[in-house]
Amino acid sequence: MRLHKWVRTILLIVGIPVAMLVNLQVYATTVRVFITIDIMNDQLQRSGLSQVTSVRGIPHFCREAGFIDGLFYAGAVDVARIPDAFWASAAARRYWQRVPFDENQQFELRQWADSDASADKHCPALPLANSSRYVVTFLYSEDGDLGPPTARSRGKGIMIYDTKSSRLYWAYSGW
Repeated sequence: MRLHKWVRTILLIVGIPVAMLVNLQVYATTVRVFITIDIMNDQLQRSGLSQVTSVRGIPHFCREAGFIDGLFYAGAVDVARIPDAFWASAAARRYWQRVPFDENQQFELRQWADSDASADKHCPALPLANSSRYVVTFLYSEDGDLGPPTARSRGKGIMIYDTKSSRLYWAYSGW
């Protein structure tokens, strides 16, 4: 009987902190997911897509956070078909482009497609975007295509829209 009370006391002493840590981890994961979705919405807004399309389904994304190198995330989501009239507009041509790309842009496309996180089985594979069916924008590139980073999204990335499948791919790396 005395051993039973001792074991129960030990379980309470260990169990309460473990339960608190589990709850803290669930909370931190939820916050990270909302931050990732917030960054994605910011990118959609800044690239002009939020007015012409909507997300269909749950985004498939992965997220890696490093202590020194910030965070990386990649995602893919089905969106409502974007009308051809949008791609012909001056606003779309300001941010989005089709092939051919210059050498720096081709290098950056290959770099994003070949990244270690893209090879992860949980991350969606980014297409190389080497045909006219893809429309690409470089987020926060050296040219400043989408302006300076905001407080919510500091870093650089890429968004690729597949005109055949109406699928939007994105990758982002930053703080």
